[in-house]
Amino acid sequence: PERFTKVDWDGEGTSSSFRVEIEIDGWDRTRMLEDLSRCFAETGINILEARCTVVHPMVKNRFVVEVGDTQALRTCIQRLRNIESVFDAYRVTPSS
Repeated sequence: PERFTKVDWDGEGTSSSFRVEIEIDGWDRTRMLEDLSRCFAETGINILEARCTVVHPMVKNRFVVEVGDTQALRTCIQRLRNIESVFDAYRVTPSS
């Protein structure tokens, strides 16, 4: 007899969340952190840790966030890239 195993892809069908580290690079400006935080909040992503380092005129922001699914992560990163003064936002992957 054939055997089937139910599989969920990209977090679909699960209620668990996962932690992700995101780096956001840009030009330092007033209210940048406010705009980044609002983007996370509006996409339903919870900030667990934040590290913001300024080496004028640049700023490097690293956030550890809790994400419900990969679609929310993709949406958030795209929206972060569209914030004024941000020139890159990406998921940080551990080095081997």
